Amino acid sequence: MHCYTLPEPTAAERKIALGVGKVAPARWKTFPNGELFVHVGIESGVAGIVGRTAPPSEDFFRTALLADTLRRAGATGVVAAVPYMGYARQDRQQAGGDAFSAAFLANQLAAAGVVRLVTVDVHSDRIREASPLRLTSVSPVPDLASALQLSLGQKDFTVVAPDFGARHRAEAFADLLAHREPAWVEKRRHPVTGKLTLVDVHGDLRGEIAVIVDDILDTGGTIELAVKMLRAKRFKTFYLCISHPLFSKGAAARMRRLGIAKIVTTNTIPLSSDVARLRGMKVVDVTSRIAAAVREHAITP
Repeated sequence: MHCYTLPEPTAAERKIALGVGKVAPARWKTFPNGELFVHVGIESGVAGIVGRTAPPSEDFFRTALLADTLRRAGATGVVAAVPYMGYARQDRQQAGGDAFSAAFLANQLAAAGVVRLVTVDVHSDRIREASPLRLTSVSPVPDLASALQLSLGQKDFTVVAPDFGARHRAEAFADLLAHREPAWVEKRRHPVTGKLTLVDVHGDLRGEIAVIVDDILDTGGTIELAVKMLRAKRFKTFYLCISHPLFSKGAAARMRRLGIAKIVTTNTIPLSSDVARLRGMKVVDVTSRIAAAVREHAITP
């Protein structure tokens, strides 16, 4: 199976491509007016690509353009590996007139020739329900739990979902490490201002260590609210297990102020030097899981 990448692939993207099969060259060019061009060899059978759908939007356009080019070159289908699924949080219309960006993105990739999308810990199943793409969401929980297990040792701890939507991730994590139901933080968001208000923490709270599990760390606001609520419940030490380390501007400083003891995450997104230097930062490699999922669907995408 041939696998293609976007220009200047990250280290993780190169590892995925090498794990899929033969890495094939795609010749990229940017014209003086900013238009993009790509050339690939004549293809047959199913082709693989390692793409990006997160901002900047040019990366999404490159991913769709590469898929369409391969289809026109003779590929019978394209299996796309996108480690972090951008726009996945825009998975519904809150009000009439709102964009449904997750569905738009999936539909555009399907129209370009992508028959299956392999990603890591997609934010919700709504994108699966709202598009023609067949979606494989690779779980990083076994790797994250294994990386944290040594730090926890025999200490008593509580696995916590920072909001209701993260409960299924926390449950998978708790099944591996705690063998009991996780706790979860109840919060409410104002429908107009978007401001969050904490309500309570539900569940069996044990020990002084809270292991907070979520899919995305963006600004860190949700984590901060959860930590404040848990401190009021007498928790003293906080570990984070995050699938996608976005760390938007200011998030690293926020984690420092909170005194997070350890952060375990994956290599779906490259870390900036500031984030990489955070106390207790541990990155687990999920590229082999992604590549295996692409290979699995190469024959019958």
